Amino acid sequence: MCINSPWFLGQGLVYNGLQMILTSASTIRQYVHYRIDECKVSPATVNAELRTLQSFFNILIAHDYVQINPIMSVKLLPAENKEPQTFSDDEIEKILNEVDDSNYMDLIQMYLHTGARRAELLLPNFTWENVDFKGRMIRLRGKFDKERLVPLDNKAFDILKKRKFQQKLEHPFNFDYDYMYKKIKKYITNAGILDGTLHGLRRTFGSKLVQSGVDIYVVSKLLGHSSVKVTEQAYIHLLDSNLKDEVGVLDGLW
Repeated sequence: MCINSPWFLGQGLVYNGLQMILTSASTIRQYVHYRIDECKVSPATVNAELRTLQSFFNILIAHDYVQINPIMSVKLLPAENKEPQTFSDDEIEKILNEVDDSNYMDLIQMYLHTGARRAELLLPNFTWENVDFKGRMIRLRGKFDKERLVPLDNKAFDILKKRKFQQKLEHPFNFDYDYMYKKIKKYITNAGILDGTLHGLRRTFGSKLVQSGVDIYVVSKLLGHSSVKVTEQAYIHLLDSNLKDEVGVLDGLW
């Protein structure tokens, strides 16, 4: 039976309160084979789980619970580089046409105009204290409570200004996480995009910036990626296209 969890049960990778029974890199490799052979998950999924475990062990090392990160000696699996899911302008229009609730319209537009992750615009991560109206900035709390500042374009600024000063809402967006996700997923599906997800809104934000020639380092900072390399891997197809377009300016010069 496949255990859908990034822990290899029965081999000692167990965290129970303050007790940590550590394992070796060989056990991690057994876990990898288990997930691929028994659970039939993709290499990309296994790689994501390995990165999560690596971050987890790094935290333990930082707090002096352990000295060695066993994940460091385990290579990631070769995985097909798929283009990130993004929505075209036509698809965005279709999605917005399906929205029948002004609160959800505001939330979807905020995801599109800030590139925020799903939970970053919801309670308890996002309150009015996170909004700097004078500086036209918001502070988002991402993975591992890492914070970043994201400037507000006119659309995002007007949405928050309306909800704060006109509607006088207690919180910017007071939604139940699970219900909200299903609701937006339904809007996307009703728009005829069967494989679309809420995360595609964030991907679309990043894609638009890259296509517009925004420096990849800036895009990485706005998205809150752990490194520029993560951003480059996610949008490499767009970067390659931009390079070809730039080289094209040489045509006919000499």
